[in-house]
Amino acid sequence: MGLFISCIGLDVMSGVPRYAFGTPQLMGGIDFIVIICGIFGLAEVFNSLEQEEERDLLRQKIKLRDMFLTWDDWVASRWAILRAG
Repeated sequence: MGLFISCIGLDVMSGVPRYAFGTPQLMGGIDFIVIICGIFGLAEVFNSLEQEEERDLLRQKIKLRDMFLTWDDWVASRWAILRAG
């Protein structure tokens, strides 16, 4: 599979497209970073499917006023807000 993915794109010696299937986006090949990110993403999905999670977090009711900052939070983070602004 890895050899097949590495062969996608234009042949260096002859300039003939390999495994591009007439798609111009595949003529440049597939970047290594894209492949690594995809493999990492699949590994994380499979890992999360294997782990048992507590479902109590989804059953908690969250109030709308708990989503906003309180006055004490605003005061505590005033310098960070000024620096970021």
